[in-house]
Amino acid sequence: MKTSGSMNDPSERGIGFQAVGFAIVGCAGVAILQVSPESSSWAYQSFETAVVRLYWAFVVPLAALFDWGRRMFETRQAIREAAIEKAISKGVQRVVDKAVQEAVQKAVEKERKRILGSWEQLQGLSRKEARQRILQVRQP
Repeated sequence: MKTSGSMNDPSERGIGFQAVGFAIVGCAGVAILQVSPESSSWAYQSFETAVVRLYWAFVVPLAALFDWGRRMFETRQAIREAAIEKAISKGVQRVVDKAVQEAVQKAVEKERKRILGSWEQLQGLSRKEARQRILQVRQP
């Protein structure tokens, strides 16, 4: 089943995975800054500068992650609604099929009784009389 805005599109999944990746990197950066806050290493100082001055960059991945989650729930809701709709139509079809089958059985039984009644009326008559009676029957 393909719904609009579905997560089946590779570009949609890519945005979500990128958002998760950026969030993980951001959390790891915060953890590194908390573990060794007073290091004099050049690599640590560069890392600290990048993380502290580029904190705004976390807004975009977090927004993308929230949007990805929203779309995922919309897709699930569409799938649930389609399943409910399918179950309802299947139930309606069963009821209709049963009603049609009962109506056909009643019609067959009624016609059977009519034919048997006609045969009983013809019983004991000569061929000529039976033929005349059959020809007298009018079609509705």
